[in-house]
Amino acid sequence: TEGERLTDVVEPRLKDVLLTARMEQALSDVEHGKRGPSEVMDMFHREALRIPADATANLKADAVTRTTNTDAQEWGDCPRCGQPVRKTGRMWQCSTNKTEKTKDGKWATTAGCGWKMFARIAGKTITDQTARRLLAGQSVTLKGFTSKSGKKFDAAIRIDKERGTAFDFDR
Repeated sequence: TEGERLTDVVEPRLKDVLLTARMEQALSDVEHGKRGPSEVMDMFHREALRIPADATANLKADAVTRTTNTDAQEWGDCPRCGQPVRKTGRMWQCSTNKTEKTKDGKWATTAGCGWKMFARIAGKTITDQTARRLLAGQSVTLKGFTSKSGKKFDAAIRIDKERGTAFDFDR
């Protein structure tokens, strides 16, 4: 969906709770006279001006191309039910999955086993080649994941029947 694509290109630091905490602290400082309102507004304005450039840079670096025959490609068998996996947008999912938009505007799986693997994991884009290796049952080591606290790390990932992928720290 468009919302998922937007969160894919947003700089990880903008999704970090620490940024929200810093912004809340700045507003509290204004409330208690420790900072001037224009200083905080300038800080927020500078932060907002960086968003389009960050999104463009992330989009160019992490773009997952769509082809007209992506659904027809062989990706492997669904780890949950054994049916073929297909790529739809920025995820790989079981070909049995069907979704519908609910009254509150969210998408819900209405049929199929529900297995899916997203193209971004901890700030790292999964390539088609990596997806094929994972769906073939391999564990794949990748560099450049970003933790929730913003720290970079390298890790192996593998297919998980319940969550799509999982970190494989035994490797």
